[in-house]
Amino acid sequence: MPEKKDDDAWRLVYSKFDAKKEKHTESLTAIGNGFFVTRGAFEENALAKHHYPGTYAHCVYNTLSSKVGDKTVSNEDLVNLPNWLATRVLIDGKKLEFNEKTIEKYHKELNLKTGIFKKKITIKQNGKITEIFSERFVSMKRKDVAAINYAIVPINYDANIEILTGIDGEISNENVERYKELSKTHLEKHEVKNYPEDNTISLQTTTSQSRINILMYSKHVAFLDGKKMNMAREIVIENNKAIYHKININAKKKQKIEIKKIISLNISQSALSSNVEDVKKLNTDKFSYEKLKEEHEKEFSSYWQEADIEVEGDETIQRLIRLHSYHLFITASKNTIDLDTSVPARGLHGEAYRGHIFWDEVYIFPFYFLNFPEIARSLLMYRFKRLENARKYARENGYKGAMFPWQSGSTGKEETQSLHLNPLTGKWGKDLSRLQRHISIAVAYNFLRYTEHTNDIAFLKKHGAETIFEILRFFVSIAKLAENTCRYHITGVMGPNEFHETSMNENEKIPGLPDNAYTNFMVAWLMQKGVEILSQYDLNDIKKKLGITDEEIKEWINMSKRMYLPVNNNIIEQYANFFSLKKLDFEKYKIKYKNIGRLDRILRSEKKDPSDYQISKQADLLMIPYLLNEEEYQIVFKNLGYEFDLQKHYTEYEKRTSHGSTLSFVVHAYLANKLQNKDEKRMFQKSLLADYEDLQGGTTKEGIHTGLMAGTLRHVVECYAGLSFLNDKIALNPNLSNSNLTSIKFSFFFRKVKYVVCVSSKDIKISASKKVTALIYNEEVSLGSASKVFKKKEYKESK
Repeated sequence: MPEKKDDDAWRLVYSKFDAKKEKHTESLTAIGNGFFVTRGAFEENALAKHHYPGTYAHCVYNTLSSKVGDKTVSNEDLVNLPNWLATRVLIDGKKLEFNEKTIEKYHKELNLKTGIFKKKITIKQNGKITEIFSERFVSMKRKDVAAINYAIVPINYDANIEILTGIDGEISNENVERYKELSKTHLEKHEVKNYPEDNTISLQTTTSQSRINILMYSKHVAFLDGKKMNMAREIVIENNKAIYHKININAKKKQKIEIKKIISLNISQSALSSNVEDVKKLNTDKFSYEKLKEEHEKEFSSYWQEADIEVEGDETIQRLIRLHSYHLFITASKNTIDLDTSVPARGLHGEAYRGHIFWDEVYIFPFYFLNFPEIARSLLMYRFKRLENARKYARENGYKGAMFPWQSGSTGKEETQSLHLNPLTGKWGKDLSRLQRHISIAVAYNFLRYTEHTNDIAFLKKHGAETIFEILRFFVSIAKLAENTCRYHITGVMGPNEFHETSMNENEKIPGLPDNAYTNFMVAWLMQKGVEILSQYDLNDIKKKLGITDEEIKEWINMSKRMYLPVNNNIIEQYANFFSLKKLDFEKYKIKYKNIGRLDRILRSEKKDPSDYQISKQADLLMIPYLLNEEEYQIVFKNLGYEFDLQKHYTEYEKRTSHGSTLSFVVHAYLANKLQNKDEKRMFQKSLLADYEDLQGGTTKEGIHTGLMAGTLRHVVECYAGLSFLNDKIALNPNLSNSNLTSIKFSFFFRKVKYVVCVSSKDIKISASKKVTALIYNEEVSLGSASKVFKKKEYKESK
């Protein structure tokens, strides 16, 4: 676990060098500001087996074609940007190496409270002991600025020390082993410049297909034993793709050489050119390292003031939920608001899923609804701006309305790969995951939940309703009414369980599944909600714009009551005939393979088809009670004429689930809490540790899991603190008995009111920014700016 220091729950510390874990810790110690993120790699190490320096910015995608066997495939990727950390140290002409043989002491630390990364390493090479210290941050205050304070001390020798520090643009995308056969060089047309009077250099480059221009400046100020050095600097240019300042010092034993480096990152679809005025601006007093650090720390603290969850009773939970909050801050912040983007499933921390945006938003958005509704609104705009492409995608497939892509990137067209590499076999196979049409349900769900949470009706009228109604039209066009049952059916889709891509039709397998229960049910819910908002709000302008007819609305009402759900022995099947498939001996496979999360790959390596077995990668049908509260989902089940017992369905599906997705831990922990099931502690612990301990065995180095991280925060607030929302009121009914926690303190926004809450096993202390009513321990009470305390069971209040 993270090291403990004076009960400090704000630090992520690594004090032992383990080369095999470096890429993993680089993801976890990344720094960023919601515009760009830089991994926690050594400044001195370029791309290597155990190191991967990477910097990624929102919206910087590029598409390349690759030859896979006899096929040509195109893939859009989030681009690895020029490496602004790039540093080399030479002692008497010999490069200082950082590896298992040379590293004597090792300390790598991320301060979650300040967003500052520190490294302190002692190197022993050829008998010479050298101490290296670095501190760096990406400014939360100035979205295009980052800085490093890099220091070197020769401990037991005098020597000539050369330090090369600058920008390396000879970069490619090589973070994901599975993609190694694919094209990976995204940057071209490099241009480097030197501004000697200002101690500044620059590098400009362009993405090869999307034509995004990237311009980076780097200013360097050197110090010897704390005194600024005015000395000649040599410029080193390599292949015209990298540029460095070379600082040469005849250093004495224990002298401290320091370089304070400020970088500015400029990204634009329009032409950029390095500008002397920009360089002059970078050299003003306000761009000193100390001032930038001070304003960055102040700005970063404001995020914690809004969103910190302070718990007592379990230091591990405290540290890891802060780690998760931190990574959400640096992925999407106020710096993201003016960008045309949402939250990638793997953050801006690596290249897994090519930096694309998925349905993981349904796990992520509750964090932003609660803490930063203005950020949530901007993220929703990413989907609205791609509504026209979703309409086009639907038309291309013979449907009406709007069909959003399973993987979305720069434009909103489908970016899901058509081929997938199985690392166990080394073979490429068809990837049908784009058939997960439930992504459109997730988009509509997020617009609806945002409206309910913020009461931002203006946004609903201008953006949300149009998106929701076009998604309704899509599902009307994809569903078919069966005359014999008078029920609507949806075929040829995939549910959240990605192990099942095909189904039997007579004697052959066809793409997609018949009647995925999660999809069908959520369509019924969505139809109900669509009709509700039409009657609840004045949406006549949208009705007129879209030409919505009374006949359409009647069909929405009918579908909300007549969607088909497959049932077998009083259990709703994941999809039609799921329980007719072969059963799998999970224990046998656990003994043989130990980690069976990716049963699909394991079975294919045994020349078996995972679609033939009653197995799930993650929660599928069980997503219903995760996304909807009990009253909501039971109303829909009743309207459809079905019964749903959560305990029975949890039992049936949990034993068939391999938890091959980190999201599965989150959902099962949440439902186990609702059922007061002993599984909860185990599942919640796995969700907390999934990235920290890399439980999937190598995925975290390719990027953190933003949905997982946000899901753990929701668990603490809803399951333990007992927060829920009933129409226009908040409700609090804590239950700390299933956790080790003794108290939880947090704040949140609901309908433009800020609440500050502290719950314990005995009472609730709460205030609201204006007079409101709330349900506390199931009783209606009045709240205001003065904190009130409500005792459990007694329901008495005192100031």
